[in-house]
Amino acid sequence: VDDATHDRGELENYASMIVRAASNATRRAGRRAGRRWNASGVQRCPPAASASSARAAVTTKVDRDARVVSVGWSDGSETSYSGAWLRDHDFSAIHSTTKQRQSDSLGMLRDDGGLACTPYAAWVGGDQDAVDAGAACKVWVRWGAAMDLHDGSTQAPAVTGFPTQWLEEHADAKTDAETETETDAEPELWGGSFGAAPTDEEIRARALHAGEFMADDAVLAEALRQLRVTGFCLVDGVERTQAGTTAHIERIGQMRRTVYSDGIWDTAVRDPEADEIFDTAYTNMELKPHTDCTYYRDTPALQFFNCEHPSMDKAGGQTVLVDGFAVAASLRDTDRDVFDFFCRTPLPFHCIEPDAHLEVLTPVFDVDQNTGRLRQFRMNNDDRAPLHPHKHPDVDMDLFYQRHLPVLLERTRDLSMAAEVRLDPGMMLIINNHRVMHGRRAFKGSTRNMIGGYMNLDEYESRCRLLGINSDISFAIENWRCSGLILAMTGGRDRGRPWCMAPPRMAQLGLEGSGENAGRRSRLCAVRESS
Repeated sequence: VDDATHDRGELENYASMIVRAASNATRRAGRRAGRRWNASGVQRCPPAASASSARAAVTTKVDRDARVVSVGWSDGSETSYSGAWLRDHDFSAIHSTTKQRQSDSLGMLRDDGGLACTPYAAWVGGDQDAVDAGAACKVWVRWGAAMDLHDGSTQAPAVTGFPTQWLEEHADAKTDAETETETDAEPELWGGSFGAAPTDEEIRARALHAGEFMADDAVLAEALRQLRVTGFCLVDGVERTQAGTTAHIERIGQMRRTVYSDGIWDTAVRDPEADEIFDTAYTNMELKPHTDCTYYRDTPALQFFNCEHPSMDKAGGQTVLVDGFAVAASLRDTDRDVFDFFCRTPLPFHCIEPDAHLEVLTPVFDVDQNTGRLRQFRMNNDDRAPLHPHKHPDVDMDLFYQRHLPVLLERTRDLSMAAEVRLDPGMMLIINNHRVMHGRRAFKGSTRNMIGGYMNLDEYESRCRLLGINSDISFAIENWRCSGLILAMTGGRDRGRPWCMAPPRMAQLGLEGSGENAGRRSRLCAVRESS
């Protein structure tokens, strides 16, 4: 309040955001405390809510001129649906096997003035073919005309039904329960001011058993959930062969072909005199934290490392992990100019091999400008191609090399941001390559070898949908929550953090900063929270 640079309204906004943060943290803790975990640590979903606990459609009304059907729900709310949208997704015009649309949208909209998508009446009732009228509740709509299908011999009838559950899923407003579920689905950042990075022991303690991973869909779903929430997961007991590794990778989906192989590959140390080294991964040198395949437009989303043989050098060979989303959120708070630069400025990345030259121009932080969500963190300094002054006239080269690049690299190499794990034989580490950077400590000798592969985002999302779990691995970078501040203020422990850890100290949040800029950064860090 003593800071004259902020008016009372701004301070009140800060205060209200902190209050919302505390309220949201309390609700999240209550929900998480009620989750059930089995002995192996796999999170199993609670029984699905019965149909009676969901909203029910109770009333309907039709505006023929506006071509709108409105549905009144049992909680007093109302949703309006475009008649054209409903008819365009008419279940009677969807092929039963291929699930493809069998109607012509242009004919629906233009023939006879659009009568086929003009609602004339609507009502709530059971399925006409059901014995129990309440067994399959639908909203029925009588249209102005039937609708021709592709085969020319059949029509979508003039009266069609839409399941109320499907209509509710496509309602224009979400319920409080749906909003809270989406909040829970957000990735949990770790490292630096977001809480201590997990230790080797904590990572091992969360390992999933390979046999259960292959046989139990609930364990597979838990692995995919960890990839979304923390950015990586560990599966122990995998066969240490290319065939065994392939089988476990394809439990999720099809492997991705790259310049390194048609699918499976390994990182065994190559003989430099035999000219077999096309990447530093094939050496025993240190690899700084990075994401892989930055030079592809469609960067692989998942990367797999199955430890075939560990390093005999007990002082080296550890795998290093850094949460790239936490790096981005940290820069957004403390060095906004650096964050903005890497959001808006495309950088060139390339890969040059004897029979391939790949290059792409893209920002380090891929932020969806419509939603404010960070979709991908992409950075490998070793694969960064030259910035040409004539191709990038808007880039201040002095500023890039004196501030933007070093600040980013320093943050990715900050020891407080990093987790380290020494993989044992048969331990397969799966990494969300759109988020988590990985690296390797230098080691002596040539025994260390990882068998691995890549997978596209499409494969991951497909498996998530088949299992009925959230497939969105992006992060609300413009709307992130500061649970660490609430913990620091209350002295509590956040059950929702990915690992049981002590709350970060105020110093870690930068709240002890000195000077005008440090004080301003502290306030911004303190109040940024999801609304």
